[in-house]
Amino acid sequence: MKGRVIAASAALLLLPGACSFGVDGVGPWWAEPFPEDASGFNCLGTVKHENGRVVETTGFKFNERELAPLTHPDAVCLQTGPVDGWYRQQFKRIHVRPGSVNPKTGKLFCGGVGEPCDAYGTRLCTLEGPGIISPCGTTTGRNGCAICGEVLPSKER
Repeated sequence: MKGRVIAASAALLLLPGACSFGVDGVGPWWAEPFPEDASGFNCLGTVKHENGRVVETTGFKFNERELAPLTHPDAVCLQTGPVDGWYRQQFKRIHVRPGSVNPKTGKLFCGGVGEPCDAYGTRLCTLEGPGIISPCGTTTGRNGCAICGEVLPSKER
């Protein structure tokens, strides 16, 4: 019983929001590390039949002018949530189209000549749509998603 009380007390300290309270070294819920062994792609939403009912999960599109999320069979996108109405999407190996420009820097995303590469990063998405300030402090775009931190290019291929 004592172990359950301690676990419950610790769980109360880890409230959703911008920071966790009362626990040293614990960051915001949306910045938890991407699992090294992560696989699968559940960020675009799904429709399936369960127990005779249609069950739909929420999904959020990527900007397909710059990104081609399903180009590589080993692309990964993990969606969790919602927490206070926000879904976290952590992604890696998302194909970036050649010539794509980083909106933050105005420079080519994949290097000086705009060669193809893959991207990885984290974003928070809400069904409330564009123009909403996310828990990580950035504003949602057309698809209801806000980038948290940097979306970085990767040359792992």
